[in-house]
Amino acid sequence: KVFNQGVKGIISQGGPSMTKTGSCRYRGDSGCKCIIGQLIDDSAYSTKLENEEVSSINVKEALVKSGIKFNKGDTDFLVLMQYLHDRAAHMASLKRVSFFHIFARNIKTFKNIKLFPEVQAALNSRLGLEV
Repeated sequence: KVFNQGVKGIISQGGPSMTKTGSCRYRGDSGCKCIIGQLIDDSAYSTKLENEEVSSINVKEALVKSGIKFNKGDTDFLVLMQYLHDRAAHMASLKRVSFFHIFARNIKTFKNIKLFPEVQAALNSRLGLEV
């Protein structure tokens, strides 16, 4: 559920959260949010979270304050979510190709990740595929 929430937010805002220098951020220069940032309420966000991994205690506390419930084993999945976003964003900036094409390809490599039908349809639309 949290993965779909994050993906839906990235699709809605039109792309990843990056600074002008190409670094990924929970909140980017243009106000965009990364996949994990989509899960953090504005009231729980602090600039102190930037440059911290999703596995850090501060980011986990912000997620909990935002109503995200997870157990110890879920941390690995949150790390994977962050990796998929950040890797696609970096590759897209280097290769000058669509973030969404790289992101969608990265998602497909993990067979256990399933997008909700409405999120998949929105991603397909962003990719220019028939829905």
